[in-house]
Amino acid sequence: MDCTGLQADVYVCVGLAAADAPRPTAATTTMAVPSTGATPSPTQEGMVAGCAEFYLVQSGDGCWAISDAQGISLDEFYMWNPAVKTDCSGLQANVYVCIGVA
Repeated sequence: MDCTGLQADVYVCVGLAAADAPRPTAATTTMAVPSTGATPSPTQEGMVAGCAEFYLVQSGDGCWAISDAQGISLDEFYMWNPAVKTDCSGLQANVYVCIGVA
């Protein structure tokens, strides 16, 4: 996790009440692709080396929905796909993201 943008005297959110937890914006269909040695294409820019499982992002998917459906933490998802950014603004439809490492 990168905190270089953290500024003094600026409020940040550090958690949500259970009722306010993010909800999937669309039904996430599992489209995990186990690695057969070949990396599928196209992939999210900056994906971690050594990715062993991939997910094809669908239109309407969100970072929380993908990580929840794939059984990984949101922190892992962001760590393996840094170009997605921690606000999920870099997530692109029709591009593979990493959902598991070897």
